[in-house]
This record gives sequence, C-alpha cells and structure tokens, in this order.
Amino acid sequence: MDSSIRMVEDFVRVIARVLFFREMKQFVNAMSELDNLNKSITGFNLSQIKALGIDGLTNYFDMNNYSDIEKIYYSAKTMKEEAIVNFERGKSDDGFQSLAFALGMFELVKKHDSKKEIAGLDEEINIIRSRIN
Repeated sequence: MDSSIRMVEDFVRVIARVLFFREMKQFVNAMSELDNLNKSITGFNLSQIKALGIDGLTNYFDMNNYSDIEKIYYSAKTMKEEAIVNFERGKSDDGFQSLAFALGMFELVKKHDSKKEIAGLDEEINIIRSRIN
C-alpha cells in the first residue's frame, strides 16, 4: 500500500477517535491521540514540532519532495485539531498559538506545492485567518 494512502487512512482513523474524545470531554485522551498521530506522520510530537518552528521545518524536511510537503500538511491539520481541543477546554491562548502555527505550516505547504496537488489548502488558510482575526 502506498505510504501516502496509509498516512491518510491513519489520519482519518485517529481524527475520528479525537472527535469521540472531544464529545466525551476527554481532552487529555484527545491530545494524546493527536500527539501520537503527529509523531507517526513526522517523527515529532506536537510540542517538538512547535519547538522546531517553521524555519526548522524547512531545514528538516525536503521541500522539493512531495511526500515531505504532504507530511507538513497533515501535521498542520493535526495542529489545527489541537487548537480546537484547546479552545474547547478553555485554553484560548494555547488554541491561538496552535492555530497560528498551523497557519504558518499551511502557508509553507502552499509556497512549496508547485503542482497545486493539495486540494482545500486555500480553504484551510482562509478558515484559520478568519478565526485569528
């Protein structure tokens, strides 16, 4: 099976669990799922990705390799989900921090997605920008 397809399947499966945990107000479990998901996608948990920063992403990942760009994209989606969990548990500052980082990641992907293969990227960017402003 193509690794890209497996990554998408894993992402969808974990996000379904995260939605369940959010609905049950089990935020610690939701955050743990997101951390593990991001680690399986990128090799880093969410706090490590934040510590790496946007510039660090460009140094660590090959921005000419579509597979690496896709990893950043799904990591950004994971970061966006982390923001939602933070908002739901009343941690707005953490939520905005995660949203801002997700926005930076989405913009990085857009900059390097020369073939415009990632559908919905502009919509992700616009949603976050409207939430931040």
